[in-house]
Amino acid sequence: MNKPEDEGKLIDTLPIPEEYKSLFKDFSGSSVHEADIADCLDQLVNQFVQDGTSRVNNVIITGSAKVGKTTLGLSVIKAANRGRNRSGRKVAKVKASALNKRCVTMAMMQILGTDLIIEQAGNLMSITIVDLMTAMKNYTEEMLIVLEDDKVAIDRMLENMPELRTFFTNRLDIKEMEIDDMAKIAKDYALEQKYEIDDMGMLALYA
Repeated sequence: MNKPEDEGKLIDTLPIPEEYKSLFKDFSGSSVHEADIADCLDQLVNQFVQDGTSRVNNVIITGSAKVGKTTLGLSVIKAANRGRNRSGRKVAKVKASALNKRCVTMAMMQILGTDLIIEQAGNLMSITIVDLMTAMKNYTEEMLIVLEDDKVAIDRMLENMPELRTFFTNRLDIKEMEIDDMAKIAKDYALEQKYEIDDMGMLALYA
């Protein structure tokens, strides 16, 4: 996550809490740093403010196509709601292009009690973003909102609409895994299953 370090804050060195780990098993490698997920969950659960709005503590997820952005978003929302003791909440997904054609305030009023993932968020029009921020300042029943897109599109959007950063204070960047990362995951999994990969096996992983 791209945020300054807090003096004395230890969350950067802590793993994902055990009660949430099963939700993030698909991201156990280095594609998303475990400390980043742990930090995000710490903010979403321990810094949760029940003021009826969505004015802070929402999430941005970046990554290339088909790396699991929506899967990660759903896992983050599930973990946050588990930690906030908010069972039974649903998740709505909408593409930015569809939201551009709707009244954002009206759309959000129709899904109160639901959390929201906005896909391809870099396609949001400026007027839609302004309407979204206005709606988030008003009553949303603490809707947790996730924006997802590739890194370039998200960075461009934040550069054009920097006020968004005050609403979306958590960010997870999914990186493409290198061969070393995948080999390490395979080796760790083998050890968990009480097996060991010998030198020939490791060479095969790199083949």
